[in-house]
Amino acid sequence: MSRKEMVSCKILNFFNMILMSDLKCIEELLTGAAYCQLMEYLFESAESARYYQDITLGPDPPGSRLHEVLN
Repeated sequence: MSRKEMVSCKILNFFNMILMSDLKCIEELLTGAAYCQLMEYLFESAESARYYQDITLGPDPPGSRLHEVLN
């Protein structure tokens, strides 16, 4: 794995950890339609991140946070 790929993976892993912890906090604050809209936006963003990762680094390995969120 090249240095660029390693840095990209570390950034993606950091993003995944932040995303999961923030989602738990946001879920407690929001209810109903606002929460559903936020989840839809985040899912679309995660899909975009996965597409970018697939074309640059290949698919995320099973067990990664993004893999768990999307699958």
